[in-house]
Amino acid sequence: MKERRDVLIKEAKKRLTGKHDDPLAEMNLIDAVQRLGVSYHLQDEIHASLQKLNSMEFSNESFHEISLQFWLLRQERYCMSCDVFQSFMDDQRKLNANIKSDVRALLALYEAAHLGTPTEQFLTEAQRQTTSLLRSMVGHLEKPLADKVRHALRTPSFRRMKRLEARLYIPLYEEDKEDCDEMILELAKLDFYLLQRIHREEVKEICEWDMKEAEGLNECYSDFARFMFGTMIEIENALPKDIGRRNVNFIRDIINEVCKGYVTEIGWRDTKYIPPLEEHLKVTLITCFYWGINCTAFVVFEENVTEEILKWMSRFPQIVKDSCIISRLMDDIVAHEFCASSALVRVICGYYNMSFCVHDDAVVVEVAAGRDSQHCTMNDPWTEEEDTADSSAGLLTREGGSTHRGPRQRASSRGPRVQ
Repeated sequence: MKERRDVLIKEAKKRLTGKHDDPLAEMNLIDAVQRLGVSYHLQDEIHASLQKLNSMEFSNESFHEISLQFWLLRQERYCMSCDVFQSFMDDQRKLNANIKSDVRALLALYEAAHLGTPTEQFLTEAQRQTTSLLRSMVGHLEKPLADKVRHALRTPSFRRMKRLEARLYIPLYEEDKEDCDEMILELAKLDFYLLQRIHREEVKEICEWDMKEAEGLNECYSDFARFMFGTMIEIENALPKDIGRRNVNFIRDIINEVCKGYVTEIGWRDTKYIPPLEEHLKVTLITCFYWGINCTAFVVFEENVTEEILKWMSRFPQIVKDSCIISRLMDDIVAHEFCASSALVRVICGYYNMSFCVHDDAVVVEVAAGRDSQHCTMNDPWTEEEDTADSSAGLLTREGGSTHRGPRQRASSRGPRVQ
């Protein structure tokens, strides 16, 4: 299987670096390999293609091409102006009637519109219009296009965890005979299967940890000991000696802050205190541990992490705070429904209930709007190290809205079928 995958990777590289007479076909190919989770094999080739794409200009009639170009460039942080869409709007700032029937182009614009910054009001309006149009059309579309539209409306692609997006997108891509490239599909299936096999081995190794020393502790301390002495020792051993201790101490400092927050939450619970929203977020953005996950990602996955980067992360930078807010709000949307008996858990949704006297459904809309606002803020230009923080935000954004399992959350460990 590995040999076959390596052959397919070489073929995909040739496909990307070859001459393309049809720019739309080339962009569809790049979009496919990114959604299918195999773009990490083709980074240099994709970068070269996007460099050419960045200097390419399309006619005012090429709505699909421009939408897909904008989407591909923006998600890779190229500064392409949204002014390219002005010719597709009428005097009332509505999309022209002649392009409203092009579902694939609307899908591309829908995805692109979610990459707008707070100052780009056009993209905010485009997001609203494309969402409304696609929702009104999806019931009249045939498969597999209808399934693709539902998939996009559920969660925009760039907000999804990359491996989960690949798992969900492979069957959609396979069914879409108009866009499906059999070679790319085979590569995606093989790569997903091989990575899943590696992940299973890693889980097996974790389950075999010898934690006899923690058996004498109470359950809560035992769980914490497994995390501290297991995970931390493994991280330290995997890193060079000169930086291993420094990086692990950095993570432990973050964990200390999390534990302080837990003590504060216990005090709220015992005194039946419901804090104001601002006070609540000041603590729960730390205790939800997304900050800790981001810090661990830098230490474990980033090469040549400097002292300066660790200090930057320890200051709880804005992009990390934004990802924490997104995940915290998404948790509360679902928790609001099945943890109504816990005042502490439902405090964000309860805040809207008490402050604005709105119905539960309106509460969810308001909290979701806050989540989308943070996504928009995160689309502003950033430094290279902030890319890891943004990837963590995608990791923590799961279908169903919560990183904690609730009664309506669906889960599947089955991967795509490899023929």
